[in-house]
Amino acid sequence: MHAVRRSIPHHRWEAVRDRLHPALRQTLAAALTPSTPSLGRVSVVVPCYNVEEYLPDCLDSIIGQKYRDLEVIVVIDGSPDASADIARGYARWDRRVMVIEQPNAGLGAARNTGIRAARGEFIAFVDSDDTLPPKAIATMVSCLSTSGSDFVVGNLERRNEARSWVPLWAQEVHRRDRTGLTLDEFPEVLADVFAWNKLFRRRFFDRAVGSFPEGIRYEDQEPSAKAYSSAAAFDVLHEVVYSWYVRGDGTSITQQKSNIVDLADRLTVMSNVADVLRERASAPVLREWQAKSVGLDLRAYYNEVPRTGEDYWHALASGVRAVTKDMDEHGWGLVSIHDRLLARMVEQGHRDDIRIALRRRSEVGDAWETDLDAQPPQARPLYLDDLQTYRPSASDLALTDVDNRMRIIGFGYEVDGDDLVVSGMAWVPGLDLAGSPSTLEAHLVDETVEGPHTPDSDIVLSVERFEDPTLDELAGWSSPSQAGAGFRVRIDLADLAAALEARHPAVDDVVESHPGWHLELELAVARADGGAPHTWRSPLTSWDRRWTGNDLEVSPLHDGKRVVALHSAARGVHFHLFAPQVTATTARLEGRDLHLVAEATGSDPITEFTISCGKVGLRRSFPAVAVDGRYEATLAVPPLPLGASPVVDHQWGVRAVVGGESLPIVWAGSTGELSSTSPHTGGLRLGVTGPGRVRMLDRKLHATVHRVDVADDLRSFTVTGYAASDVGAQLHLALVSDQGTGVWEPTDVRHDLATGRFDADFALQTQSWGETVAQTTGAYSLRLLHGDGDLDRAVWIPVAPHAVDDVSPRFLHWHRGSDIAFRFTLTSRARALWVNTRSAVPEEDWTRAGQWSVRRGIPALLSSPIEDGVLFSTFGGRSAADSPLALHDELVRRGYPHRLVWEVADGTAVVPEGAETVVIGTREHLRALHTSRHLVANNNFPFYYSKHPDQTYVQTWHGTPLKKIGQHVPAQGLSLSYRDLMSREAKAWDLLLAQNDFATTTLAEALEFEGEVLNVGYPRNDLLSTGADADRDRIRARLGVPQDARLVLYAPTWRDNVRTATGGYAMVNHLELDAVSHAFGAGSVLLVRGHSNTPGLGDATASNVVDVSRYPDITELMLVADVLITDYSSIMFDFASTRRPMLFLTPDLAEYAGTTRGFYLDFADIAPGPLLSSTDEVLRSLTGLPQLETTYADRYDSFRTTFAPRDDGRAAARVVDAVWGR
Repeated sequence: MHAVRRSIPHHRWEAVRDRLHPALRQTLAAALTPSTPSLGRVSVVVPCYNVEEYLPDCLDSIIGQKYRDLEVIVVIDGSPDASADIARGYARWDRRVMVIEQPNAGLGAARNTGIRAARGEFIAFVDSDDTLPPKAIATMVSCLSTSGSDFVVGNLERRNEARSWVPLWAQEVHRRDRTGLTLDEFPEVLADVFAWNKLFRRRFFDRAVGSFPEGIRYEDQEPSAKAYSSAAAFDVLHEVVYSWYVRGDGTSITQQKSNIVDLADRLTVMSNVADVLRERASAPVLREWQAKSVGLDLRAYYNEVPRTGEDYWHALASGVRAVTKDMDEHGWGLVSIHDRLLARMVEQGHRDDIRIALRRRSEVGDAWETDLDAQPPQARPLYLDDLQTYRPSASDLALTDVDNRMRIIGFGYEVDGDDLVVSGMAWVPGLDLAGSPSTLEAHLVDETVEGPHTPDSDIVLSVERFEDPTLDELAGWSSPSQAGAGFRVRIDLADLAAALEARHPAVDDVVESHPGWHLELELAVARADGGAPHTWRSPLTSWDRRWTGNDLEVSPLHDGKRVVALHSAARGVHFHLFAPQVTATTARLEGRDLHLVAEATGSDPITEFTISCGKVGLRRSFPAVAVDGRYEATLAVPPLPLGASPVVDHQWGVRAVVGGESLPIVWAGSTGELSSTSPHTGGLRLGVTGPGRVRMLDRKLHATVHRVDVADDLRSFTVTGYAASDVGAQLHLALVSDQGTGVWEPTDVRHDLATGRFDADFALQTQSWGETVAQTTGAYSLRLLHGDGDLDRAVWIPVAPHAVDDVSPRFLHWHRGSDIAFRFTLTSRARALWVNTRSAVPEEDWTRAGQWSVRRGIPALLSSPIEDGVLFSTFGGRSAADSPLALHDELVRRGYPHRLVWEVADGTAVVPEGAETVVIGTREHLRALHTSRHLVANNNFPFYYSKHPDQTYVQTWHGTPLKKIGQHVPAQGLSLSYRDLMSREAKAWDLLLAQNDFATTTLAEALEFEGEVLNVGYPRNDLLSTGADADRDRIRARLGVPQDARLVLYAPTWRDNVRTATGGYAMVNHLELDAVSHAFGAGSVLLVRGHSNTPGLGDATASNVVDVSRYPDITELMLVADVLITDYSSIMFDFASTRRPMLFLTPDLAEYAGTTRGFYLDFADIAPGPLLSSTDEVLRSLTGLPQLETTYADRYDSFRTTFAPRDDGRAAARVVDAVWGR
């Protein structure tokens, strides 16, 4: 089979393979690659219900396991979709797959069906919307084979469309490999109660577990408790063996915490597990489980208390009391501080305080301030003084080992001559280092020593400490500040090598499992009473890879040996002594020729050098030439074959044959020395991996960053690098937003085809609808675009290893211009250039700690004299528009003599000429917000706003509501923080504007406003009555559309239940834009306006489709639009003033009206145009507009008369008379 594969050209093999069914493709792949030897058959049970979207990926991951001796039992649990057909397709091409179909009975019953059919020596479970890493089963089988334990528990990751991550609790439980454990030895494992990241010996499973509960959720927990408490031994692995998919639509049964049935099932299962542990486990184990139950398990349910009813509250309180009835003080101490306080509030009935605590945590984070003088030390969460009735006891606030731990983040690792310098920050949450005399020491600790250490197994190193405001950003802590938590440890490499060699022999291969030395830090804080200091000690386990990437530098060899550093979450930074068998003293890449000079440590000569790239099946060998005791060769690296992916890195291994054995070649110098002799200027790049093994990466379409220069005026920067020759003359570089909100194109690219060098200029300001504004704030990766410019296929551009210091110093500050701040870092995997931008808030004020400090000045502002002037806000500073803009313009027209100021979120907001701006979060903003005589907003000010006693606050709101708003929105539709914020805001308003009689009543009720409602028309719609042809011409020119084109405005509202992969609200688009573009031709233009809560379309799909989601003022769009297409947006009430036709694209009408939001009005009865459900219907309606206008004329007139009776062009004047004329 291997010979057949090698006889087929690579690109043809790829084309044939891609047309095969995935199961057959895996069978062929298995025949061509070595598999893990069988240690016994593994039965994998996969229950399926409504998973057609996810099942192929799941089954691909199972049948693609390196461990081939499997039986895969797919149980179709009455699934109404195509899951059964998909599963049968796999069974057809892979005899290991068995499909069983049964009526729907639930997850537990489906698993039990699979158990009865299983015949393997081992059994595992996989949920059908999840996947397994390729070596998952092989890793677990191998572990059990070695340990002899009853079952093994692997680590897990959670993933969504945007990213994957290991939960914090899993990082703790799976910090390192542990074998032969019992539950008494490691009760913390009870946090991991899932069936699917475990492999059981079948005989043990049948004896200890037997089956899963049926007809209930959380059916994993009781079987897991039985397994843990019955096992003679079990193993826990650090390696991730399971990828748990978090559905974006929230349809998974584990994502429905507000459902009282879900809560009841959870509490029932907790009771059942308690019975198991009381019968089979010790008291300390039961105590650990109780802590886990009231903390980790019920945390999500505490969060639902403000959104649920009395029955939910009483069930939760009863359940908490049942769990905690016999918990002692030590048991409560095992619960983290915030979970403990919430559980106590539930237990004691303080429901309102739960709401306060949750809201304040969402606003200021989870910080607390530590009182070290208390006995024991106590935490004072920042929300503590806001609580109304709950008065926590000293034991409730006690800091225990769960929270009172030192956290260390490393972010710098560099070889500096003969020294190694490690830098980072070390801090204890809640501890005020600035106000507490303290010392910090570093220790190199021999990991093999058990018990007390001696000076030769615990080497004390001096530490340089430093202060920097960026440390508060890394800590993410509101109070106290951690700006003084920085450290640098300088380690003499020769001394470290000697210490390593004295206790551990050098090895010729370094792997994670080898014993070595690791780095720990110890912080000591003096006691006020002069007693023994408070101390904390911890290894450096966390690493911020934005400054180093994944690979740590290698240091030069000394006497043929190298100190090698590895980093893992389990052991932190740990060091080993490495003695390679073959070293390269020269490694230089020129074009595709690699010049090598190497030597072997033993007596056998090097006979040849080899290079191989397994991904494309290429291997070459070259004879070694002996020269003065060393061996030389020039290795000609063949080009990648035609069918090799141009956007994927292909790795070439470089090895030497010594005494008939193929050995890796290790670079003798440092990473920096290798990079300087072979800079990354082409698609083939020379580098090292692991302890310094030489390797090459090869990619046809490739570019590398070598430096970044920032202009003196902070208005631009230049990226300099090299592109591979295959890129060609059309070098297309761009910074791509991580939110999919757009592409930041360079203003100029200079590309020298002869050398490959490029210089790309990026401006920090851009043109937006004819205005100069800052670039959109966010995060951007530098990418090489090719072909059709598809961003998903774009190549991430890495920073060359030797250039990392120039591009992204080990510790980095923001560059701050007048309207934007920016900085450069690396991505951890690709080491690609990453550019962050944000508002130009000063660095010391930008962090959570800085904001907390600034806000402490609010009480003084509230007692200071009021200042004449007006502060305006539109949608939290995202623009200057809507009714606030109309009122601003009216005040300017009347010659208002005082300050007119706009709050802006960042430099992208366009404000009227002559107006002042204050950036939200700055001290200037805080002063304007709390001392301006008048405030005008169309939504809300930040949560920390408090009203000055002499202030007048005019709330214009932003539309007549068709859909439910404010306190009328279903509980799950709005965040708790926003709901409470609006309730507090309404108490500060002096005047609320309404467009009509209906809105007057509805807005006041929904927003809980008890003051005066001014019903004199909507100022934002004045332009629709007063706009002239000159205004229309100006706006069309600004949009860049022909003056004679028909403009169709599509403006859908947002959906509470439609989210992006990163959790934000997604753009709603029910129009097939390509079809619309084709139908429109050159005579019409579609303007697409996303809601202010959504990101918009991004790049337009055609010349006659324009994304106007970020156009400053939607009123101008309405003025020029000939037709409006919308859905449930309040724009319909405004557009009625134009008397132009409206179409309503509402394919989700039943869902939106029923469960998503709900309506105040009977939409079908009042809509002044047709309700449509497809693009075809929209296009037909646009063709027949004259007839539609006639059909809907009477309803349209009634609609306008009812909902826009006072929109006559003079609303702003009437409001100014009412407010400023008082």
